[in-house]
Amino acid sequence: MVYNDAMASLKQVRRSVTLPGPIAKQVESIASRRRLSDNRVLVELIELGIEASKQREWAFFELAERFRGSKDSGESKRPGDELGRFVFGEVKSVPVIHPSSPPRRTISECVALLPEDSTATMDADFARDTAAAIESHREALEPPAWD
Repeated sequence: MVYNDAMASLKQVRRSVTLPGPIAKQVESIASRRRLSDNRVLVELIELGIEASKQREWAFFELAERFRGSKDSGESKRPGDELGRFVFGEVKSVPVIHPSSPPRRTISECVALLPEDSTATMDADFARDTAAAIESHREALEPPAWD
């Protein structure tokens, strides 16, 4: 955008902006290369950003209208895919979420977790007692209605 006398007649509003260091260095570099003030560069960058935002919004609504106007699912696939990329960005793969299995410990890990003064032992009846405990609780867990 070129600064002209017509712009000087517009009311100007002073704003204070804190820029991250790397951005400030880029602004200074652009200003020195183009022989402009930092403020002029900031104004131009903001104007370009606003224009780009308006164009992106216009493109989104145009694409949404094409998607709405499509007659069949085959015809709407491409605009639908484009809308997805527009909203979510370029997706290389779709993550598949699997239900997590409950954490399981081996018997040796369980024994290692016992306090030192524990009297628990793994005797000959341990396997039979464990199997009996599991068999006695084969029903599905029914959480209370208020959970």
